[in-house]
Amino acid sequence: MSAAHEDILKVVVNSLKCSICFELFGEPVTLACGHSYCHSCIESHLVRGRRNCPQCRFSLPAQHKLRKNVSLSNILDLQEAGGREIWNQVAARADHCFSYEREKLTREALVRRLEFLKLEIKKIETFLTELNPQSEDALPDPVSDPEKISEVLLEDRDALAGLTGACGLSDSAAVGLKFSEPAEFVLLSFSPTLGHRRLAFVPERRRMQVRSSRSPMTQNSRFDACQWMASQEFSAGRHYWDVDVSLCSGWAAGVAYPGLGRNEKLGRSSSSWCIERSSTRLSAWHNNAETPLKQGCPESIRVLLDMDSGRLSFWSLTDRQDELYNFQVDFCGPVRPMFWLFGTQQRNALIFPVTNR
Repeated sequence: MSAAHEDILKVVVNSLKCSICFELFGEPVTLACGHSYCHSCIESHLVRGRRNCPQCRFSLPAQHKLRKNVSLSNILDLQEAGGREIWNQVAARADHCFSYEREKLTREALVRRLEFLKLEIKKIETFLTELNPQSEDALPDPVSDPEKISEVLLEDRDALAGLTGACGLSDSAAVGLKFSEPAEFVLLSFSPTLGHRRLAFVPERRRMQVRSSRSPMTQNSRFDACQWMASQEFSAGRHYWDVDVSLCSGWAAGVAYPGLGRNEKLGRSSSSWCIERSSTRLSAWHNNAETPLKQGCPESIRVLLDMDSGRLSFWSLTDRQDELYNFQVDFCGPVRPMFWLFGTQQRNALIFPVTNR
């Protein structure tokens, strides 16, 4: 199946879901702006005095009437009458096609990556070839001029530092050496519609924190658990983001499919993957299965998502900067970064640095 057909199928599937409850429509109705919702969901939204569309913020007149979306209703009626089995067959065929496309893309990505690494190795070999004669010629008699020796060693150290910079490595992120391939740093953003009402995100401080019980809570909760899904969505490429977890006594960080259920907690379903700190224990979670980790709880972590090879890895940015854990996943669609905070502990917070470290 081509990428265009895949995109069309995604649009069709998303068109059958309410953007408030993220479930299949129940009695779909349409606003004047053209966006559709479950009748009960939009009624609950409007009864709070919000006279606008949750998606586009279109202002609704005071006497606005909700109109039944006949086309969506007919499709959902067909699904209720037995169309579910037909839909599952179509989805199964689509998954087979997607798997083939992903395998093809993965092979092509590996070939491109191999060519890139060959070029980088050639550049480094050329640099070292040019560097060695210069260093040897510049070396004085070790007995006669020890100060000159120190100067040459300092010059070589600076040259090697320049080589590290040319490879795209930051001074304080030796963890980058272990990544071996370039990845895009992501500055995460968070929409109130994708979080929990007990959580707040302070953009100017890049801080996600548990609200005080006295703080006003106006937004609806996307999840029953105290967790938040980022706005960014990834279907290809290599991406990473850093998280300072030093101010949080209980947390989880990972990725999930956008359609993760309202009552599903990060790592406790087949649609999400994470590492989690609970008390003094660090564990990896997927599909409600826990894998205890031997490492201590870091103060800062990096999440590296490689959609092309299906690898999700977690790295400590503290001390030795080791890999904490990795999942090898055959992703069947785009995923989003996601986080959980221990909701009963007020002022628990995660910080998302503005620049890569």
